[in-house]
Amino acid sequence: MTTLTEPYQSFTLDSLALRIQRTAQRSTVDTPCQLCGAIGVERLLDLGPAPLVACVGDAGPEDDEARQELRLVRCTTCGTLQLDDTLDTDARHSIATAVTDRSLAGRPDLARRFCEDAIDRWDLRGRGHIVEVGSGTGSLLRFFRAWQLPVVGIEPDQRLTRYARLRRIPTWRATFDAAIAGRLARAEMRADLLIVSTPTGAFDDLREMLAAAVTILRTGGVMTMEVPDVLRLIEGTRFDDLCHANRVIPSIGQLRRVANTFGLDVVDVEHSEVIGDRLRVWLRRSPRDDADGDHPRLQARLEAESAAEVHTPHAVAAFARRAQLVREQILSLIGDCRRQDRTVAVYGSSVTAVALANAVGLTRPDVAYVVDDVNGQCGTTLPGTNIPIISRDQAADWRPDVVLALDDLPDASPGWEGVPVYAVTDLIDVVHRLTTAGHAAGVRADRVRELSRSGSPRR
Repeated sequence: MTTLTEPYQSFTLDSLALRIQRTAQRSTVDTPCQLCGAIGVERLLDLGPAPLVACVGDAGPEDDEARQELRLVRCTTCGTLQLDDTLDTDARHSIATAVTDRSLAGRPDLARRFCEDAIDRWDLRGRGHIVEVGSGTGSLLRFFRAWQLPVVGIEPDQRLTRYARLRRIPTWRATFDAAIAGRLARAEMRADLLIVSTPTGAFDDLREMLAAAVTILRTGGVMTMEVPDVLRLIEGTRFDDLCHANRVIPSIGQLRRVANTFGLDVVDVEHSEVIGDRLRVWLRRSPRDDADGDHPRLQARLEAESAAEVHTPHAVAAFARRAQLVREQILSLIGDCRRQDRTVAVYGSSVTAVALANAVGLTRPDVAYVVDDVNGQCGTTLPGTNIPIISRDQAADWRPDVVLALDDLPDASPGWEGVPVYAVTDLIDVVHRLTTAGHAAGVRADRVRELSRSGSPRR
């Protein structure tokens, strides 16, 4: 069980009121929006330098050295949340070749189920190709090939491309863009299904990717991609979902409006098979038939986004303030432990744990070690930090004074009995409750309304 010790529930309504009334130092810069293309974005939250690759399995020493600033901004025209664009093409290549950011890579049971469901749902009969962007070793396309469907993989990593070809999966070693789409179209390799397995952070231009998708999709063809879950981010204050791989964070309504300009219509949305902070979106290239109506999942999602007002500036500003309060709580905990010479251990090494550790600025002098039992991670370090990762068995001999759980901790590790555990989810919940309570305390209504939209967070 994770517990939150009493001193770190010690926000007072008076101090909260002062924080709320403090004028926000936000600035607008002349940067193009990565979704609608309009000039002008508003900076909301600066999370400091973060590694390009946040997955322990993919990150190496060069990724720690190549950390880039992680700043959340909002388009002043369409309202889409996104990261301030600081990456060059080489950095995006690092993200594009990070296999662990691809939902179905190395998960044959899920890949087989995805294949069979897609064949049945979209009536795939071989009239067009199955094209996957970020196809890796062909671990997904091989299931489509087993059904005698023509497949083409597009993979930028030379090693993975070579392995896929050895498995007799036709694979082009390239980055997907307008030029590659044009070559596919001229070669009569138009797609019935286009699967984009690489995250949004891998593309230099998301609009160019949508235009390229239309180039190779047959009329009636379907495209699927994953986008970060903006509702989870805003309602749950899950700023630990922010990483360079999640470059654009649109609501489904925002994505739908932009996709329509390219002749694509969002027809369904569902949670990712593996990565809980992302949504799988299905788009079709065909004239929309309003008589068909929206899929119930899509309609429910649009209604939830409208109820949460994720498109509005005040909801986004409230999220940024809550995120800053959570960061201050964690920094306060680490600072107190340092002054009292208390040993701090961290639990968790997921992508969200890495993002949060870097956002707070956790380093080896402040944190003794990270505990996680994921195979292949022990003996490495948490990306972006020099904190070593050890197993639970090793941790039994190194009893800490305090544990900070960046991931959900199901039970205490051996030797941790009686050690206070500070769960990030609990810290987020405290901020939500106190910002909501501020309303009753008479803090300025217009400011508190911004902070009290979300309610209790959920993982």
